[in-house]
Amino acid sequence: MTYRNLILLLLFVLSVSACKSKKRENIPVSVIPVDSIRLLNRAIDVEPSLEEADSIQVLFYTNPDGDPKRYSRFFTYTTVTDSETVEKFKYNLRTVYSEYDNPMNCRSEGKAYLFGRKDVIKTIYFSTRCDSCCYIYFIKDGRFFYVKISEELKSVLRKLKKSSREPRPGQVREVNQ
Repeated sequence: MTYRNLILLLLFVLSVSACKSKKRENIPVSVIPVDSIRLLNRAIDVEPSLEEADSIQVLFYTNPDGDPKRYSRFFTYTTVTDSETVEKFKYNLRTVYSEYDNPMNCRSEGKAYLFGRKDVIKTIYFSTRCDSCCYIYFIKDGRFFYVKISEELKSVLRKLKKSSREPRPGQVREVNQ
C-alpha cells in the first residue's frame, strides 16, 4: 500500500468514525443570541436600495382631508440633507412591515422622496395622526408595505413641517417614478 493510499484510508476511517460520535444536543431556541437572528420581514429588505438614501424632500399636504382628487396638489415642503435625519427615516424602515393588496382606508399627511446620488429611490407616504392613522408606507409591484411610525420619526416630521414652505411657481415639480 502506498503512502497516498494509506492517508486516504486513514481519512475515510476518521470521517466514518466522526459520524458515529456523540449525538448533538438540540439547543433550545431561547439560548440562541437574539443578535444572530435577522428579521426577514423588514421593510428595507423589500426595497434594499432605501439604504442608499442620502437626502430627502418632504412634502406636507396643506389639507390632507380635502378633495380626494386634489388634496395632494397643495403642499409645503422642505429638503433634508443631514445624515442624522435621513438615518431616522431609514431606521424606521428597518422595522417589521405589514403587506396589503390595497391601501389602508386613511389619508396620508404627506410624502417623502428619498434620494440617493441625486436620483429618486422611492416615495414614502406618511401619517402621524395616530388617533386614526399612524404609519409610513411605500408601494412596490402594486403591493402596499406599511410600517408603524416611530415616536422619533413623528417628532422629526413635526419639526420639519414647521420649517417647510410653499413652493414658488416652477420651483418644485412632481417626481414621477
